[in-house]
Amino acid sequence: MKSCTVVLGNSNKEDVLGVEISQLKHHRGNKLLLHESLYAPAMRFFLVSFVSLMNLGFIFCFCLDGSNILYGGNVFGQAT
Repeated sequence: MKSCTVVLGNSNKEDVLGVEISQLKHHRGNKLLLHESLYAPAMRFFLVSFVSLMNLGFIFCFCLDGSNILYGGNVFGQAT
C-alpha cells in the first residue's frame, strides 16, 4: 500500500498504515466483517466509511449524547 494519510475534523492528519478487515460487534454478540477498513494506529480504532455502511443498508441516528447504528430497523450498535 502506498503511503497515505486521513484528515480529521480538527484538520489533524494521521498516517494510515494499512487496509484490513475489521469487526463491528453487535451488542447481542453478532459480528459484521468490514472489508477495506483503514488502519490508523494513532486513532486507536479502524476507520470505516459511513457511505459504505449506508450502501449496505445501515442507518445512523445522531443525537446530543451519541448515535445509534440501525440495521433492518434494529439497533446494531451505539456510540458516544
